[in-house]
Amino acid sequence: YNVSDAAGNAAPTVTRDVIVADTIAPTITLIGSSPVNHEQGVTYTDAGATANDGVDGDLSASIIVTGAVDFNTAGTYTLSYNVSDSAGNAASTVTRDVIVADTIAPVLTLLGDNPIDHPVGEIYVDSGASASDSFEGDISGSIIQGGAFDQNTVGTYTLTYNVSDTAGNAAAQITRTVNVVSPTTISTEVESETLVGVTAASAPETGFTGAGYVPLSAAGYIEYAFTSYSVPYDLTLRYSSTELTAVSIEIILNGVSQGNLSLPSTGSLSAWADSALMALTPLSGSNTLRINISGASASNIDAATLTPQ
Repeated sequence: YNVSDAAGNAAPTVTRDVIVADTIAPTITLIGSSPVNHEQGVTYTDAGATANDGVDGDLSASIIVTGAVDFNTAGTYTLSYNVSDSAGNAASTVTRDVIVADTIAPVLTLLGDNPIDHPVGEIYVDSGASASDSFEGDISGSIIQGGAFDQNTVGTYTLTYNVSDTAGNAAAQITRTVNVVSPTTISTEVESETLVGVTAASAPETGFTGAGYVPLSAAGYIEYAFTSYSVPYDLTLRYSSTELTAVSIEIILNGVSQGNLSLPSTGSLSAWADSALMALTPLSGSNTLRINISGASASNIDAATLTPQ
């Protein structure tokens, strides 16, 4: 700075040094929250951060992140974010805590039927359950089964299944109802049931039970409804036959074919015998049994019997 007065006297020169420099540090801003709750076993992808400087502008690409997250191991992990501008000004370190934990409960799946009818006095073997955990996988071996049960006493029993993973997450309990039952023999005189395409007779044969029998000379079927437990039964037909070749009778339970019963000759139409056994497992409650007849001129059916195994 210089100046002179009107007489020409010059003032001593005065100077000022102006030092231009970047002295303001950048600012780091986290993207997302801190802390972050992260599910154990799931790959962790960090949301990152942004950095802005008054001179250099956007420095996000220059951010250095230190620290690591082991997503397979529960714990709290700290990530640090740092950046400096071209003048060497360092931003204040910003951190994020990542809390890795297993928070998802296992899932229980019942194996086998529910409810179950079980014959009284027979050894009961439970079908069990399976358990799967999102982190630990198959933990079926850790299932705890509970519930009082007495296979020797008729009644309704509830079995419970519970499991927790190592993180302490408990699965929703599942249950199975076991009905300990005392099934009885179910018999019917076929002539009194629904007859389609066939008719009942009471002569000329003798030795039948009930009011008569059903000749198999025409094609059709005998159908009857019954109530039972869902336990194994043996079906037999009381019949007579003089056919040289054994008569084959189809058995249909609740609309599903169970195969054929063979009725060999009994030597006389008044000589009655029981067929071989056919194992059936009906529904618990109402059922429909159909005896399909294809037409055998020298055979009769007198009765049908379901005997608990």
